[in-house]
Amino acid sequence: MPVNFQEKDACFFKNTYFKPIPLKVYELSNTIVTTEGICLINNGIVKESIHGYRDKITIYSLMAQLNMLKKKTIIIDNPDTFLLIHSPEFGYYHWLTESIPRILMVKSRIKELTLLLPLSLKNVEFVRESLKPFDFKGFYYIPDNKNIKLRHLVLPRIKPFCTVYYPETTDEIRKYYTGFAATTDLKHNSFPARLFISAAGNEKNDICDFRSLRILLDKYRIRPVNLAEYSFYEQIQMIQRAKLVISFTGDYLACINFMQRSNSILELIKTGEETEQPDLRFFNLASCLGLDYYYQFCESATGYTGKKSWKIKIETDLLEMNIKMILHN
Repeated sequence: MPVNFQEKDACFFKNTYFKPIPLKVYELSNTIVTTEGICLINNGIVKESIHGYRDKITIYSLMAQLNMLKKKTIIIDNPDTFLLIHSPEFGYYHWLTESIPRILMVKSRIKELTLLLPLSLKNVEFVRESLKPFDFKGFYYIPDNKNIKLRHLVLPRIKPFCTVYYPETTDEIRKYYTGFAATTDLKHNSFPARLFISAAGNEKNDICDFRSLRILLDKYRIRPVNLAEYSFYEQIQMIQRAKLVISFTGDYLACINFMQRSNSILELIKTGEETEQPDLRFFNLASCLGLDYYYQFCESATGYTGKKSWKIKIETDLLEMNIKMILHN
């Protein structure tokens, strides 16, 4: 349970974890791959290429059927062996916690594999940078609005559920990338030990009474940081050196994968009638990484407006209490 767990919040922490199952690497022949990373053989979906949520299976099956009906299938007639690691769910979180682990499952074969990626990911900075440590035989970018059919495909199974983590894999990612980052020339190389992080620097617009929050952060020498201002490997070194990370729930919070064991994360979780129950994926990830996990629920200050984001109220007294607890521990 979280370090600052309270019984009144017990309902949020029930059934948040799925038991891991062994993940295998599959060798497939004559396989159709959609731009989204869905695999089909003889018009049947390959379940190992998609998540195991019931609603997702239905959605992905319909998506694949529509692709077959509306999109042209290109036949790639060459003897190369291709590697598939992406899925319909894309973002920093899914890339780091699902796609990169699939590469590590076949790391001994990297030099003989051609990596498949949708063309839309070719110029995504964190994708491009995160692939630098791997010496693939080559890359093949699936054209937009096309499917491809391959003679030989290597398919490391995707995790059936997003909130499942494998300790040996998360630890390997941490060691692999912090080690590689240490050999990389960086524009910034001095980072604070206590961070309040965001992905876009929108705190002033998203947080009610940001001035009071900033005063509190300054009091405890916690620096607000916009991750978008730093390169992928600068982010890794920054997070690796951090003793405390405070942040709202968001894809970019997957960066805690680079924190050192026994350091602390405080997740600010948005709540309200219009929000879904927290999935607590970062609670599970922090536990897997050996981090001290703290949480604080934050309600909407302006009421739901129908938009994806709205003003959030942070109880600064409660936040200060949590910060004191973390620093004391």
